[in-house]
Amino acid sequence: MRSIFWLIVFAASVFAACAHAQQATHRSLEELIAELGDDDVKNNATGAIDAIMAYPTSPVERLFVALDDPDWQTRQIACNLIWNIRTAHEPIESKNDMFRTSAWRWQIKTTDPQWRSTDIPAVTDRLVAVTIEGFRDDDTPYERSKNRALMYTNAVHGMFRIIPIAHQWRDELERAMESDDAQQRLVAAIVLAQAGVEQSIERVCQILLPHLRDNDIEEDAKFCVWALTGYGKELIPVLKRALPDADSQQHDLLTLLMLDLVDPPKTKAERIERSRYNSITNIVHDPVAEPPFGSTWSWCSMLSD
Repeated sequence: MRSIFWLIVFAASVFAACAHAQQATHRSLEELIAELGDDDVKNNATGAIDAIMAYPTSPVERLFVALDDPDWQTRQIACNLIWNIRTAHEPIESKNDMFRTSAWRWQIKTTDPQWRSTDIPAVTDRLVAVTIEGFRDDDTPYERSKNRALMYTNAVHGMFRIIPIAHQWRDELERAMESDDAQQRLVAAIVLAQAGVEQSIERVCQILLPHLRDNDIEEDAKFCVWALTGYGKELIPVLKRALPDADSQQHDLLTLLMLDLVDPPKTKAERIERSRYNSITNIVHDPVAEPPFGSTWSWCSMLSD
Protein backbone atom coordinates (compact mmCIF):
# COMPACT_ATOMS: atom_id res chain seq x y z
CA MET A 1 0.00 0.00 0.00
CA ARG A 2 2.83 2.40 0.78
CA SER A 3 4.26 1.89 -2.72
CA ILE A 4 0.87 2.68 -4.31
CA PHE A 5 0.53 5.79 -2.13
CA TRP A 6 3.92 7.15 -3.15
CA LEU A 7 3.30 6.35 -6.81
CA ILE A 8 0.08 8.37 -6.61
CA VAL A 9 1.86 11.25 -4.88
CA PHE A 10 4.68 11.05 -7.41
CA ALA A 11 2.27 11.05 -10.35
CA ALA A 12 0.47 14.07 -8.93
CA SER A 13 3.74 15.96 -8.51
CA VAL A 14 4.79 15.14 -12.06
CA PHE A 15 1.42 16.29 -13.40
CA ALA A 16 1.64 19.55 -11.45
CA ALA A 17 5.09 20.20 -12.86
CA CYS A 18 4.29 19.45 -16.51
CA ALA A 19 3.45 23.03 -17.41
CA HIS A 20 6.64 24.28 -15.80
CA ALA A 21 8.68 21.57 -17.51
CA GLN A 22 7.26 22.61 -20.89
CA GLN A 23 8.14 26.23 -20.17
CA ALA A 24 11.63 25.18 -19.11
CA THR A 25 12.35 23.18 -22.25
CA HIS A 26 13.90 26.05 -24.18
CA ARG A 27 15.80 27.63 -21.31
CA SER A 28 19.56 27.57 -20.96
CA LEU A 29 21.20 25.34 -18.38
CA GLU A 30 22.09 28.42 -16.31
CA GLU A 31 18.46 29.52 -16.28
CA LEU A 32 17.35 26.05 -15.23
CA ILE A 33 19.87 25.90 -12.38
CA ALA A 34 18.58 29.27 -11.19
CA GLU A 35 15.07 27.77 -11.02
CA LEU A 36 16.24 25.24 -8.42
CA GLY A 37 16.56 27.91 -5.73
CA ASP A 38 14.25 28.43 -2.77
CA ASP A 39 11.74 30.99 -4.05
CA ASP A 40 8.01 31.65 -4.03
CA VAL A 41 7.28 30.23 -7.49
CA LYS A 42 5.36 26.99 -7.03
CA ASN A 43 6.67 23.90 -8.90
CA ASN A 44 9.32 25.76 -10.91
CA ALA A 45 12.11 23.71 -9.31
CA THR A 46 10.33 20.46 -10.18
CA GLY A 47 9.91 21.57 -13.80
CA ALA A 48 13.57 22.61 -13.94
CA ILE A 49 14.64 19.21 -12.59
CA ASP A 50 12.84 17.42 -15.44
CA ALA A 51 14.35 19.78 -17.99
CA ILE A 52 17.88 19.39 -16.59
CA MET A 53 17.67 15.60 -16.69
CA ALA A 54 16.46 15.80 -20.30
CA TYR A 55 18.99 18.47 -21.33
CA PRO A 56 20.63 17.67 -24.69
CA THR A 57 24.17 18.04 -23.32
CA SER A 58 25.47 16.81 -19.99
CA PRO A 59 24.64 19.08 -17.03
CA VAL A 60 26.87 17.09 -14.65
CA GLU A 61 29.77 19.56 -14.52
CA ARG A 62 27.38 22.44 -13.85
CA LEU A 63 25.59 20.43 -11.15
CA PHE A 64 28.90 19.93 -9.36
CA VAL A 65 29.41 23.69 -9.42
CA ALA A 66 25.91 24.07 -7.93
CA LEU A 67 27.04 22.06 -4.89
CA ASP A 68 28.77 25.29 -3.78
CA ASP A 69 25.73 27.50 -4.38
CA PRO A 70 24.91 29.68 -1.35
CA ASP A 71 21.26 28.65 -1.64
CA TRP A 72 20.59 25.53 0.44
CA GLN A 73 17.81 24.19 -1.82
CA THR A 74 19.94 24.56 -4.95
CA ARG A 75 22.76 22.59 -3.32
CA GLN A 76 20.46 19.83 -2.12
CA ILE A 77 18.66 19.39 -5.44
CA ALA A 78 21.94 19.39 -7.38
CA CYS A 79 23.26 16.78 -4.97
CA ASN A 80 20.19 14.60 -5.42
CA LEU A 81 20.36 14.86 -9.22
CA ILE A 82 24.03 13.83 -9.27
CA TRP A 83 23.23 10.79 -7.15
CA ASN A 84 20.24 9.94 -9.37
CA ILE A 85 22.47 10.00 -12.44
CA ARG A 86 24.93 7.68 -10.67
CA THR A 87 22.22 5.36 -9.34
CA ALA A 88 20.98 4.71 -12.88
CA HIS A 89 24.38 3.08 -13.53
CA GLU A 90 25.06 1.65 -10.06
CA PRO A 91 21.70 0.70 -8.50
CA ILE A 92 21.40 0.60 -4.72
CA GLU A 93 19.16 -1.98 -3.07
CA SER A 94 16.64 -0.34 -0.79
CA LYS A 95 13.17 -1.15 0.52
CA ASN A 96 12.42 2.53 1.11
CA ASP A 97 9.45 3.42 -1.10
CA MET A 98 10.53 6.96 -1.92
CA PHE A 99 14.05 5.83 -2.77
CA ARG A 100 12.75 3.10 -5.07
CA THR A 101 10.31 5.50 -6.72
CA SER A 102 13.16 7.95 -7.36
CA ALA A 103 15.36 5.19 -8.81
CA TRP A 104 12.50 4.07 -11.05
CA ARG A 105 11.83 7.62 -12.20
CA TRP A 106 15.39 8.23 -13.30
CA GLN A 107 16.25 4.88 -14.83
CA ILE A 108 17.77 5.31 -18.28
CA LYS A 109 15.25 5.20 -21.14
CA THR A 110 15.76 4.98 -24.89
CA THR A 111 14.36 8.50 -25.28
CA ASP A 112 16.93 10.02 -22.92
CA PRO A 113 19.80 12.16 -24.24
CA GLN A 114 22.98 10.24 -24.98
CA TRP A 115 24.91 11.57 -21.97
CA ARG A 116 22.59 9.70 -19.60
CA SER A 117 24.13 6.45 -20.83
CA THR A 118 27.76 7.55 -20.70
CA ASP A 119 28.24 10.21 -18.03
CA ILE A 120 28.76 8.68 -14.56
CA PRO A 121 29.52 11.37 -11.96
CA ALA A 122 32.38 10.76 -9.55
CA VAL A 123 31.83 10.64 -5.79
CA THR A 124 33.71 13.72 -4.59
CA ASP A 125 34.44 15.23 -1.21
CA ARG A 126 31.96 17.99 -1.91
CA LEU A 127 29.20 15.62 -3.04
CA VAL A 128 29.54 13.68 0.20
CA ALA A 129 29.66 16.89 2.26
CA VAL A 130 26.39 18.16 0.77
CA THR A 131 24.83 14.72 1.19
CA ILE A 132 25.74 14.71 4.89
CA GLU A 133 24.46 18.29 5.14
CA GLY A 134 21.13 16.85 3.99
CA PHE A 135 21.04 14.56 7.04
CA ARG A 136 19.95 17.60 9.07
CA ASP A 137 16.36 18.29 10.12
CA ASP A 138 15.20 20.57 7.32
CA ASP A 139 12.19 21.28 5.12
CA THR A 140 12.76 18.43 2.66
CA PRO A 141 10.64 16.88 1.33
CA TYR A 142 7.87 19.18 2.55
CA GLU A 143 7.94 22.84 3.43
CA ARG A 144 4.38 23.40 4.55
CA SER A 145 4.75 27.14 5.05
CA LYS A 146 5.27 27.50 1.29
CA ASN A 147 3.12 24.49 0.34
CA ARG A 148 5.91 22.97 -1.71
CA ALA A 149 7.23 19.44 -2.03
CA LEU A 150 10.58 18.37 -3.52
CA MET A 151 9.42 14.74 -3.44
CA TYR A 152 12.58 13.22 -2.11
CA THR A 153 13.76 12.71 1.46
CA ASN A 154 17.32 14.00 1.38
CA ALA A 155 18.32 12.44 4.72
CA VAL A 156 17.03 8.96 3.87
CA HIS A 157 18.18 9.12 0.24
CA GLY A 158 21.62 10.26 1.39
CA MET A 159 21.75 7.57 4.06
CA PHE A 160 21.25 4.74 1.55
CA ARG A 161 23.82 6.25 -0.81
CA ILE A 162 26.52 6.75 1.81
CA ILE A 163 26.19 3.37 3.55
CA PRO A 164 28.05 1.46 0.76
CA ILE A 165 30.97 3.91 0.90
CA ALA A 166 30.91 4.83 4.60
CA HIS A 167 34.37 3.38 5.32
CA GLN A 168 35.91 5.90 2.92
CA TRP A 169 34.15 8.83 4.58
CA ARG A 170 34.42 7.82 8.23
CA ASP A 171 36.01 11.12 9.33
CA GLU A 172 33.19 13.16 7.80
CA LEU A 173 30.52 10.91 9.31
CA GLU A 174 32.16 10.99 12.73
CA ARG A 175 32.14 14.79 12.60
CA ALA A 176 28.43 14.62 11.73
CA MET A 177 27.86 12.54 14.87
CA GLU A 178 29.02 15.60 16.85
CA SER A 179 26.63 17.93 15.01
CA ASP A 180 24.36 20.42 16.76
CA ASP A 181 21.46 18.75 14.91
CA ALA A 182 19.94 15.61 16.49
CA GLN A 183 18.74 14.15 13.20
CA GLN A 184 22.14 14.58 11.59
CA ARG A 185 23.83 12.87 14.53
CA LEU A 186 21.41 9.96 14.36
CA VAL A 187 21.53 9.43 10.59
CA ALA A 188 25.34 9.56 10.60
CA ALA A 189 25.38 6.93 13.37
CA ILE A 190 22.91 4.74 11.44
CA VAL A 191 25.15 4.93 8.35
CA LEU A 192 28.29 3.96 10.27
CA ALA A 193 26.50 1.14 12.08
CA GLN A 194 24.84 -0.41 9.06
CA ALA A 195 28.14 -0.15 7.16
CA GLY A 196 29.90 -1.92 10.04
CA VAL A 197 32.59 0.73 10.58
CA GLU A 198 34.13 -0.81 13.69
CA GLN A 199 36.40 2.16 14.52
CA SER A 200 33.26 4.18 15.29
CA ILE A 201 31.36 1.55 17.26
CA GLU A 202 31.58 3.14 20.72
CA ARG A 203 30.29 6.57 19.70
CA VAL A 204 27.71 5.03 17.37
CA CYS A 205 26.31 2.96 20.23
CA GLN A 206 26.19 5.99 22.51
CA ILE A 207 23.80 7.52 19.97
CA LEU A 208 21.80 4.49 18.85
CA LEU A 209 21.38 2.33 21.95
CA PRO A 210 19.23 4.89 23.84
CA HIS A 211 16.74 4.67 20.96
CA LEU A 212 16.11 1.04 21.89
CA ARG A 213 14.56 2.22 25.17
CA ASP A 214 10.84 2.79 25.65
CA ASN A 215 10.43 6.47 24.75
CA ASP A 216 8.00 8.88 23.11
CA ILE A 217 9.55 8.56 19.63
CA GLU A 218 7.60 6.18 17.44
CA GLU A 219 9.53 3.58 15.43
CA ASP A 220 13.07 4.73 16.24
CA ALA A 221 13.87 1.39 17.89
CA LYS A 222 13.01 -0.55 14.73
CA PHE A 223 15.41 1.41 12.58
CA CYS A 224 18.21 1.58 15.13
CA VAL A 225 18.06 -2.18 15.71
CA TRP A 226 18.32 -2.68 11.95
CA ALA A 227 21.30 -0.32 11.75
CA LEU A 228 23.18 -2.06 14.55
CA THR A 229 23.04 -5.44 12.80
CA GLY A 230 25.71 -4.12 10.45
CA TYR A 231 28.34 -4.64 13.14
CA GLY A 232 27.74 -8.37 13.44
CA LYS A 233 29.27 -10.23 16.38
CA GLU A 234 31.69 -7.35 17.08
CA LEU A 235 28.73 -5.59 18.67
CA ILE A 236 28.09 -8.19 21.38
CA PRO A 237 30.59 -6.91 24.02
CA VAL A 238 29.05 -3.44 23.78
CA LEU A 239 25.54 -4.86 24.13
CA LYS A 240 26.53 -6.89 27.20
CA ARG A 241 27.86 -3.75 28.89
CA ALA A 242 24.55 -1.99 28.25
CA LEU A 243 22.34 -4.74 29.70
CA PRO A 244 22.56 -3.85 33.44
CA ASP A 245 21.16 -0.34 32.93
CA ALA A 246 18.59 -1.25 30.27
CA ASP A 247 14.88 -0.74 30.69
CA SER A 248 12.55 -3.65 29.83
CA GLN A 249 12.22 -2.84 26.12
CA GLN A 250 15.90 -2.17 25.63
CA HIS A 251 16.84 -5.32 27.58
CA ASP A 252 14.65 -7.45 25.31
CA LEU A 253 16.03 -5.85 22.15
CA LEU A 254 19.64 -6.21 23.30
CA THR A 255 18.94 -9.87 24.06
CA LEU A 256 17.30 -10.37 20.66
CA LEU A 257 20.21 -8.68 18.92
CA MET A 258 22.73 -10.95 20.63
CA LEU A 259 20.67 -14.06 19.88
CA ASP A 260 20.28 -13.21 16.20
CA LEU A 261 23.89 -12.13 15.71
CA VAL A 262 25.17 -15.42 17.12
CA ASP A 263 22.45 -17.72 15.76
CA PRO A 264 20.23 -16.07 13.12
CA PRO A 265 16.73 -17.58 12.94
CA LYS A 266 16.47 -19.94 9.99
CA THR A 267 12.74 -20.56 9.92
CA LYS A 268 9.51 -18.69 10.48
CA ALA A 269 8.93 -20.82 13.57
CA GLU A 270 12.21 -19.60 15.05
CA ARG A 271 11.29 -15.99 14.32
CA ILE A 272 7.91 -16.48 15.96
CA GLU A 273 9.57 -18.04 19.00
CA ARG A 274 11.86 -15.00 19.38
CA SER A 275 8.94 -12.60 19.12
CA ARG A 276 8.73 -12.78 22.92
CA TYR A 277 11.57 -10.23 22.87
CA ASN A 278 9.70 -7.97 20.45
CA SER A 279 7.39 -5.28 21.82
CA ILE A 280 8.13 -2.62 19.21
CA THR A 281 6.25 -3.80 16.11
CA ASN A 282 3.32 -5.98 15.08
CA ILE A 283 4.43 -6.05 11.46
CA VAL A 284 7.14 -8.69 11.90
CA HIS A 285 7.99 -11.28 14.54
CA ASP A 286 11.71 -10.51 14.74
CA PRO A 287 12.68 -6.90 13.89
CA VAL A 288 16.37 -7.86 13.87
CA ALA A 289 16.00 -10.60 11.27
CA GLU A 290 13.25 -8.76 9.36
CA PRO A 291 14.35 -5.14 8.93
CA PRO A 292 11.98 -2.19 8.48
CA PHE A 293 10.73 -1.18 5.08
CA GLY A 294 8.60 1.45 3.45
CA SER A 295 8.79 5.20 3.85
CA THR A 296 8.14 5.33 7.60
CA TRP A 297 10.99 7.70 8.51
CA SER A 298 8.68 10.51 9.60
CA TRP A 299 9.55 9.65 13.22
CA CYS A 300 12.78 11.61 12.71
CA SER A 301 10.72 14.77 13.09
CA MET A 302 10.15 13.79 16.74
CA LEU A 303 13.85 14.06 17.58
CA SER A 304 14.93 17.02 19.66
CA ASP A 305 18.26 18.39 20.85
